[in-house]
Amino acid sequence: MRTDGRQESETRYVSVVIPTYNRAGMLKRAIESVLRQSYKNFEIIVIDDNSRDKTKETMKSFNDDRIRYIKNKENLGGSAARNIGIKNAKHYYIAFLDDDDEWLPKKLEKQVKLLNFLSKDFCGVYCGTARYKDGKQIKIQNPIHEGDIFEELLYENYIGSTSSVLVRKSALMEVGGFNEELPASQDLELYLRLAKRYKFKAVKEVLLKYHLHESDQIKNNLSGYLQAKKYVYEKYKDDITKDKRLWSVNLYQIAIVELLMGRKKRAKKLVNRAWRIDPMNLKHLFVSTLLYISPRLYLMFRNWFSKE
Repeated sequence: MRTDGRQESETRYVSVVIPTYNRAGMLKRAIESVLRQSYKNFEIIVIDDNSRDKTKETMKSFNDDRIRYIKNKENLGGSAARNIGIKNAKHYYIAFLDDDDEWLPKKLEKQVKLLNFLSKDFCGVYCGTARYKDGKQIKIQNPIHEGDIFEELLYENYIGSTSSVLVRKSALMEVGGFNEELPASQDLELYLRLAKRYKFKAVKEVLLKYHLHESDQIKNNLSGYLQAKKYVYEKYKDDITKDKRLWSVNLYQIAIVELLMGRKKRAKKLVNRAWRIDPMNLKHLFVSTLLYISPRLYLMFRNWFSKE
């Protein structure tokens, strides 16, 4: 923590990166939530990933010289769009906002104030999230972990959406930005690379409205999610296998996706292996058994499938 008491919240500017693709109506809401921020020292970089709707017309409706608009010549994907935003960012801090999400008015103010007084051991700050579906709040996700959270992230993505984070640009550049090859879980994979080198801090209150859509569900991209899970497992295998519980949890998580894809033989081998590694992990064995019997039963208990 800083000890000189120097106020920097009015000197640290923020680059807000908003990737978008064919969501002109939602994009307007997202941009307006940034413009309503109590903290005014920011630029907005909208990366249009070659939209075919009225995104360009939506951007013309804003008359604010803090907004920059970049349109990709071809559709490159969310990770590539965010990386373009990072490269074009002029400022010390970077915040990401998905085009269908929105910030509460104090989001930047509280995160900038906190990050300004943290040592360079901390790469960024995240916040609490209110999840919405069909316009109704369905869940509050409050920050649980701070400091060295690398191992915690190997259990589960406790940070959540990239829309919740404020990060030092230097840290993002150091780790190479988002992985453009992964088909899913790009946020978690970035957090792991950052957490391997840095610490995270949290503003322990809800500052983000995260809007869920049917297309966001894991079931709609099972093969991509499985590929991402296996990628993370192999990349951090040495760290994962140091702890029996962590090891077994990761195997159970991969087994569950295999089962959801109908690959019962592969899933059974993984469950048996996880059971041998940590026979006391009864909760995960129970959940895996439920899924093996019926995916519907698993969906009833899926929120229980976590470390805590």
